[in-house]
Amino acid sequence: MSQKRYNFGIVGLGEIAQKSHIPAIEQMGGTFFGTSQEGGLDSLLRTDVDVISICTPNYLHVNQAIAALDAGKKVILEKPIATNLKDAQRLIKHRLSDTIAVCYQRRYNKEVQEIKQIPREQIEKVVAYIDVRRDPYYWRTWRSDKKKSGGGAVINIAIHYLDLLLWWLGDKYTIEFAQLAMLKNYPIDGVAVVNLDFDGIPVRFTTNAINDVRDIKMKVYLKDGTVKVYKTDDATHYDVYNNFLNKGEFVTPREAYKSLILVQDIYKMAESR
Repeated sequence: MSQKRYNFGIVGLGEIAQKSHIPAIEQMGGTFFGTSQEGGLDSLLRTDVDVISICTPNYLHVNQAIAALDAGKKVILEKPIATNLKDAQRLIKHRLSDTIAVCYQRRYNKEVQEIKQIPREQIEKVVAYIDVRRDPYYWRTWRSDKKKSGGGAVINIAIHYLDLLLWWLGDKYTIEFAQLAMLKNYPIDGVAVVNLDFDGIPVRFTTNAINDVRDIKMKVYLKDGTVKVYKTDDATHYDVYNNFLNKGEFVTPREAYKSLILVQDIYKMAESR
């Protein structure tokens, strides 16, 4: 049976749309129409597009997702779902919120899914190094405005990997230590060091968004002395699109809310030091 071809509307035509969403749509065999981040959504919603992909700055996500749902569109939403928990709750309370697919494409990596299959009781500890390179121009955008971004490295980058911890280990945790280093010239975090305990499983988590190169490693140490490692990204946004539209499998805002809570808890712990 042939798969349905969709018409897509992209809101926000910046880097994430150009590098990830447009290639995914092309791979899906769909056609797309684009509009700027601030305006144009209303006119786009009046067209016959089937799916709205929201690729705008973080602070616009909730209102635009709700507008798209109210217009009867399917919605693919970039992470984070919101800059704060209050706005996120407003999205989750929408009657159609659970039909939104949030872009947590890291879950589709082969190594990630292999770790997901490991029984929790076999895991001794996790050590995660999330080092990426983000050049200064990346931060000179809306991301440097905390009201628009919600923060720096933790909410914009590390949230992907915090989601994986929650997915693997469950959402019962305590934060034992959290320290942030601010970016030069900007009041947002560029580096974070966090110690957590996921109901008896210790986790050491560090992230650095100003590293020289990309170096992602999440090491899961097992009680039998072996180690499982996630270090290879073989999934893309296409996996989000394909699983959502052709298989009905996706991460909902309700599920993504858990990682936003963890992000906010890390910020609170770091600020209390």
